[in-house]
Amino acid sequence: MRLTAKVTALAATTVIVAGALSACSGGGGEQAGTVKVASTLGPGEGSLNLVSLSGFVENGGNDPRVDWVTPFEKRTGCKVSWKLARDPREMADLMHDRGRRYDGVSAPPEVAGQLVADKQVVAVNPDLVDGFKKIEPRLRALLRKDGEYYGVPYVWGSNLLMYDTRAVQPAPASWAALFDPGQARRYSGRLVMRDSPLAIAEAALYLKGAERKLKISDPYSLTPKQLDAAVRVLARQRPHVKHYWSAPADAVSAFADGGTGHGGTVAPSPSGAPGSAAPGSAAPASTPPPSGTSAPVSGTPAPGVTTPSPSASSSPSASPGASASQGVPVVRDRGEPPAVLGEAWPYQVDVLGRSGKPVRGVVPSEGVTGWMDAWMIGARVQHPSCMYQWLQWTASPDVQQQVAEWAGVAPANPQACAGDRLKPGFCDAYRVGDRGYLDEVVFAHTPSKTCAGKRGKDGGGKRGCTDYAEWTRKWIEATKL
Repeated sequence: MRLTAKVTALAATTVIVAGALSACSGGGGEQAGTVKVASTLGPGEGSLNLVSLSGFVENGGNDPRVDWVTPFEKRTGCKVSWKLARDPREMADLMHDRGRRYDGVSAPPEVAGQLVADKQVVAVNPDLVDGFKKIEPRLRALLRKDGEYYGVPYVWGSNLLMYDTRAVQPAPASWAALFDPGQARRYSGRLVMRDSPLAIAEAALYLKGAERKLKISDPYSLTPKQLDAAVRVLARQRPHVKHYWSAPADAVSAFADGGTGHGGTVAPSPSGAPGSAAPGSAAPASTPPPSGTSAPVSGTPAPGVTTPSPSASSSPSASPGASASQGVPVVRDRGEPPAVLGEAWPYQVDVLGRSGKPVRGVVPSEGVTGWMDAWMIGARVQHPSCMYQWLQWTASPDVQQQVAEWAGVAPANPQACAGDRLKPGFCDAYRVGDRGYLDEVVFAHTPSKTCAGKRGKDGGGKRGCTDYAEWTRKWIEATKL
């Protein structure tokens, strides 16, 4: 992979940061929003500090064959350290902390919109990111606001309806199979759902067609009345749900043998490794706990192993894009009734199918929701040149290939499927390069009190919708209490 000459050959002066930046010392640091969009970049500063969810920054600590950090460091001279956030909430807190100076963050949709609104990230100059225009246009558009881009897409996925073809007849064609009380009761105790407040959107997507009087247009932008209606659907569904999964391997276990991943029912194949698995293979995302991710089941590294930063943690994350173990899972019989219907990603459909399980993933008639994680530049960035080189590096086809296989996600750059980087079966399973499909996915964004797409009399966003904090509270009430 080649880093752009724009970063390595330009003058040493970097103009991304306002003059006040260098004057800050100690204490709480400068106010968010002092960073300006870069127009030129100088040589790398020698360091790079990131915030990430588990599985998105790998230096060989989890598996020596999975390492896109070390080559970056050798090529650029930028020493990478990173903090693993346990979940999106911790990630948001870290980026809002004025006493911390993170250069970048791999933000999931629960976090990205709020970081932009709160000016905790700065717009990206796409002209300084080689390969930016190779990334899927639909994904790039998700990060565009007021004519500027607030990140570089990294990975993405969609939320499908998965079912056991032997047990579920007729084949489901609508989210009603999961959310309509009468239909859900048919498979009571054998349903699975994502354990994420954003799963409210799938219930809202169902209601968009089932109860048109609610006038739901965007399932991620709900009024209090619309949110309450979706939550009632989830509360009625709750007695029939076998398991709410956060680690993707838990959903695999639930469908495979009735387990939920807590008893070690899914283990990685010892011989599996990126590039050596069967066609269409993905690295099975697995535990430990808790928007759906974790570290390899083959052994969670001790704190500090995954990063040279003393502040780094090996805590798992809870957002889309799990870290993953390698190879096809080994299913162990627990004798429990397996799940037969539920919400899943292409990852689970792919892994279970390759394991011989009779499952299918379908796009319901109402459509599917999706998610995208992106690298964003922090508002208190200290090493802008190294950060831009990281943006280029992680958008490159070779790194995208590694991330996709390791995390079991779709790469944002479809060139990861060119040549022999990714097996054709993998790219087909994850719908990489299928722009017709991408255009139909309803991608998640941070729920906000300002209703998406609605303008007030003053031309600003019209308020009256519900924010992510309210979604979280309602999700807990509907599924946990």
